[in-house]
Amino acid sequence: MKPITLAVIVSAVRRLAFAVLLTPLLGTAAFAQSYSQGYVGAAVGRMFVNGWGYDFVGGYVFNRWIGVQLAYFNFPERDKDLFFPVGTIDTKAVGAGLVFSPLHTHKLDGRVYVGVAEVTSTFTSTSTVFTVNLSASGNVKRSTQPLAGISLDIGFDRNVALRLALDIARASDATGAQYEPFMQSAGLLIRF
Repeated sequence: MKPITLAVIVSAVRRLAFAVLLTPLLGTAAFAQSYSQGYVGAAVGRMFVNGWGYDFVGGYVFNRWIGVQLAYFNFPERDKDLFFPVGTIDTKAVGAGLVFSPLHTHKLDGRVYVGVAEVTSTFTSTSTVFTVNLSASGNVKRSTQPLAGISLDIGFDRNVALRLALDIARASDATGAQYEPFMQSAGLLIRF
């Protein structure tokens, strides 16, 4: 099994985005009409092995192809380690961006989200033996960073859908290191 690296994650997101972008070829003319639709949703998710996180999204699709979205992400905590755990990093993001919606059928909606977010990372030391080069545990780093995601909404009916998503951001922890928190999530989406 391949180790999970940023390159593996980016490759998976590219493949998923490519598949979503090609799906309009499978649609019919009946779904090619312009329409507008608002939505709100909540989901719970996790990284591959780390803890649980959650998100809230709300957006509006102006026509068949483009819309806007606001989102709040509480990414799962991750370990900050060298050769041993020295602490955890808690990452939250509030973002806004454009939504591209290339897939529309009576049961499926696919969305690709690209935006910017105010990302807050909090480092908490868990080491009692080794000191970390920080002034204190709980150091906070805030920065404006890119945020992206892809989602597939599977409709139960016209107004309620299961939302499956993969979201990724860029962040800096309190030690100055860059990392990419991501989350695979599932939840409900309400359309109006």
